[in-house]
Amino acid sequence: LIETVDIGNDQAVVTETTDLQGQNIFSQAFIGKNGRRWVLIINKRYGNIDVFLPGCTGGRMQIINEASGFGPATEVTLELSRITLSAFAVAVIHMPPLDVE
Repeated sequence: LIETVDIGNDQAVVTETTDLQGQNIFSQAFIGKNGRRWVLIINKRYGNIDVFLPGCTGGRMQIINEASGFGPATEVTLELSRITLSAFAVAVIHMPPLDVE
C-alpha cells in the first residue's frame, strides 16, 4: 500500500468521524501537492465495520485483509459511498478527482 501514496510529501488534513472515541476505526485523510486526495482507514475491531465516505464513489480502494492474506492488496473501484471493512482490515481509498468547473 505504501507505494501508492507519497506519505513523505502528502499533507495530513483534519479528519472527522462519527466514531468519536476512535474505538472502531482509525482514519486519516491526506492531500498531495498535486491535489490528489486519499484516506487511510483501519478497522480496529474483530468484526465487520461499515464506513460511509462521501465523495468516494468512482475512486479506487486498496485493501489488506484476511482475503488478501500475505499477497498484494486487493484493489476495487468504489461504486458506493459505503465501504464494508472486515475484521482488522487496512484500506487506502484514492478519492476520484474533484470536478472543477
